[in-house]
Amino acid sequence: MRLTAAGFAALLAGDARAAELEPALAAVREPRAELTLERAGAEARCWIGDDAACLLVPEDERVSRLFLFELDELPLALTRAVGATPALAGGDAADRDPPARPAGEALEVAPGDLAAALAAAAHGVRAEGPLGDVLDGFRAHWRIADHHAAVEVIDTAAGPWAVVAGPDAVELRPVDGTWIAHAIADLARAGARA
Repeated sequence: MRLTAAGFAALLAGDARAAELEPALAAVREPRAELTLERAGAEARCWIGDDAACLLVPEDERVSRLFLFELDELPLALTRAVGATPALAGGDAADRDPPARPAGEALEVAPGDLAAALAAAAHGVRAEGPLGDVLDGFRAHWRIADHHAAVEVIDTAAGPWAVVAGPDAVELRPVDGTWIAHAIADLARAGARA
C-alpha cells in the first residue's frame, strides 16, 4: 500500500482500513523490536509485534510503501527489501543461485578506510590495496540492524562480504548465501522474541 506520512498517521490513528491491518499496525504502536534497513542511502523501518510485522519503505521524499507480514514471512521479506540473494526456500528466491563465498581471507580495516572505499566503489572508482580486491565488482552495501545487533553485507560480483564491527577496526569476512539467510533469520527471530 502506498502512503504519505499523513496517510500512515491516519492508519495508526484508526482510519477505516485499520481494522483489517490491525495486527501489523499494533506492531508499530507497541513494537517488540524495531529494525532499520539501509541500502544505497535509503532507510526503511520495520516494526515487529506479537503476531505480525510492518515494513515501511520510502519510495520518494513524500510517499512510502507499507508492507505487512506474518512473523514467519519476515526473514524473506527483509532479504528482499535489501536486495540480498541468500539461499532461502520459497518464491523466486529459490529460482536463483545463492551467492557463493568469494575467494580471499578475512580483512581488517579502519572504519574510515572502508567508508572511503565504499563511497569510491559506489561511483565506479577502484580502491587501492586489499580493499580494491575485496570491492572489485561492487554491487551494493546493505545493513539491517536493531538496537543490539546488525547484519551488514557488501555484495560484489565475486560474492558477499560480511562487515563485522570491532572496537577499533572493521573486519570483512567472505560469506555465502546460506550465511546471509541464517543471519537475517536470526536477527528477525531475536526481534520477534524481544
